Amino acid sequence: MEEELNIPPILDTTSALAMLDLLTDVDIQIVQRHQSAGHVVLAHTEISTTAAAQIASGGTKRIYSAEQACPHSVLCLPNPIDTPQTTRDKWRTTLHEPYNTGLVRSLKIPCLPVEEIVTVQVDQVHFPAILMSDYRHLPLTVLDHKNPKRNNDVRFFRKGSLPTIDTVAEMVHTVVQDCTTAANSNLVLERDSVNLCQQDGHLRLFLNDLGTLEVNPEISEADRNELTRTYVKWAIFALMKSLSEEEYQDQKGFWDIVNDYRNIDLYITGVIQADESRINKE
Repeated sequence: MEEELNIPPILDTTSALAMLDLLTDVDIQIVQRHQSAGHVVLAHTEISTTAAAQIASGGTKRIYSAEQACPHSVLCLPNPIDTPQTTRDKWRTTLHEPYNTGLVRSLKIPCLPVEEIVTVQVDQVHFPAILMSDYRHLPLTVLDHKNPKRNNDVRFFRKGSLPTIDTVAEMVHTVVQDCTTAANSNLVLERDSVNLCQQDGHLRLFLNDLGTLEVNPEISEADRNELTRTYVKWAIFALMKSLSEEEYQDQKGFWDIVNDYRNIDLYITGVIQADESRINKE
């Protein structure tokens, strides 16, 4: 059974945005200096924010272990690379991630099991931060195309074998179903949100960084079909980026053809048709 996190009091999106809007540029600068401060306070517990304690860093977030306050969790703070206004704008988008992740979770598409907004204190400034599950302790293996080095111990195809449309279609069958669910649920995703994971022996879609997710109930059936194709295409590109260098070189002839923009639509059609044929047989 998956262990539940001991989550401190959480904020809803509206309250968190209101808290963010009350912060001055000087307040934001204090928060940006969280690393030089050495720690922030979460639920009366000091969370180390030294460079040595940093787990990951991206264009918007710096991520630190929150193990002291919440087992198997991490704390996300703004990456101090931007002006206060740019940091504020980026963080407004980030604060929509927990709600959107909950929406995806309700559709049973793999995503983070826990992602919430919590209040932390940096010096005397109270700031809406993100507390989420630590990827390293998830009951599945995330294949993050933005961080492919994590995936080097994963092999997808038998050594010496050359993939075909049919073998790829069989491998991504459940991914296609997840893509269809997302499109039919009117979810409008950005490419950076589309990753893969291995769960119970199957390749699945894994959606994260969902601050920009939109729900558009007015999407037509034709647009849903096009969204499905787009998500499948992004998923296949994510699969390519998840290949180790050894596996990619082993199958370079096949993936170079797929990666050619003149061929990708034909391959997407082949994968979706193969999946529809499989469903009909079942």
